[in-house]
Amino acid sequence: MKAQTSTYPERKFINLIRDKCAGERYDVELYVNTMDKIMKKVYRDLGQVYAGFMGLDIDTFMNYCWSKLEDNKLVFKLADVSFQNDTHLLRYIRKVFENLLRERAGGFSPGFRARQKQMERVLKPLCLQSCRRLCGCWKLNESRSQICSPASLEKLNQAASTIPAPQPQIPKNPDARVPSIKDSDMGEYLKSILLAVGGMARHKDMVSVVVSKLADPPLRISEMPEDQADADPAFSEELLLSPDHDAMARELFEGMSHDMIDIHYYRIARGYSIPETAKAMNKSVGTIHNREKSYKQYLMAYFVDGGQSFSSEEMNAIMSLLTDLIVELKEAP
Repeated sequence: MKAQTSTYPERKFINLIRDKCAGERYDVELYVNTMDKIMKKVYRDLGQVYAGFMGLDIDTFMNYCWSKLEDNKLVFKLADVSFQNDTHLLRYIRKVFENLLRERAGGFSPGFRARQKQMERVLKPLCLQSCRRLCGCWKLNESRSQICSPASLEKLNQAASTIPAPQPQIPKNPDARVPSIKDSDMGEYLKSILLAVGGMARHKDMVSVVVSKLADPPLRISEMPEDQADADPAFSEELLLSPDHDAMARELFEGMSHDMIDIHYYRIARGYSIPETAKAMNKSVGTIHNREKSYKQYLMAYFVDGGQSFSSEEMNAIMSLLTDLIVELKEAP
């Protein structure tokens, strides 16, 4: 099954934006529906981290985006940027809305960004950088030789609820807006959670745990929809791992050479270093380096240059499914 490509002609939306900003007639319905669709997709993919605890519901987020687009003239900046085609423009708009989501969330909880940066800082030496770089997951160094899949958010939250959270301390800097947590305490806490769930978790799920367990209370809470049934669903596993994503993973798999499969297996699934991979494959370090570079170019051609639009969460999902296929092949009895 082929991945779906954009339904927009090559430059139709680019011309629409320019016509709007020039005061010309344009398709208002297409403009509004397209922007709404991207906002909702961003919220579904990333909004779970901010919903509930921070009170950032989808209506608040979309109103914020529309305010930036129209009142703050953000749409004029879109018209001033050169794009090759509509696919590139739509990807750019998505990244803009992702940044607006994080910006809006930062206003609800001043400690969120600090906690997220600290999480990344303390996990970096504890985890395999190859997994973080290639599949967007945190995998403990101790789990290098183990074949494991990312734990679900539910399992992470269950583990976090049984492990004592580090205690915030009064910051030494009198101008600090939030209490501080020692890096050593944060590292021990997050490592304990990862060990409890098998050693591996997706980045976005770890962020969700940090926000729910360690981020400081929000400065203000916006009202949630009165009828929860009318609220747009937040990010879910069903959305992340859909049949389309499975088909895309198989499409990637079928286009891989034996060398690519070996590189993925040792470098991503097993978490081997380049020298360890060279030893396992009986090749030189230089050969492994070149094959990994070629494999990255193959992935880049699919995810970035293939005329399709993927969020980071979708790419992580596809890579996770691809890993399962490769492990099944390599370790078949």
